[in-house]
Amino acid sequence: DEGWSIHGVISDDRSEAVFSLMRMATSPVRPIHAVQLPGLDPDATYHVSELLPAGIESPVTRSTQFPHSWAWWFDGVTLPGSVLSVAGLRYPDLNPERAILIELPRV
Repeated sequence: DEGWSIHGVISDDRSEAVFSLMRMATSPVRPIHAVQLPGLDPDATYHVSELLPAGIESPVTRSTQFPHSWAWWFDGVTLPGSVLSVAGLRYPDLNPERAILIELPRV
């Protein structure tokens, strides 16, 4: 889906990462496809969760249209780096010109 811009920063030892997922344009694809996060250690396990500044609430709300597409979002999810890099994960859909940050510490 070319409506997304995804950028990440991964520590040298691949023990943690932060990715930005930005919706650039509207897309007819619903729910969104799984997004791969390249560069993670395939043999490590990561906990994926939203990264928010202190005092800021998440812009993501539970979807009534696609309730299971990103049900993991509110508590985070723990997955192998190989799954996140190859199969990917579905993230909440956003309106254009909106972004979310996710943090991935190795567990």
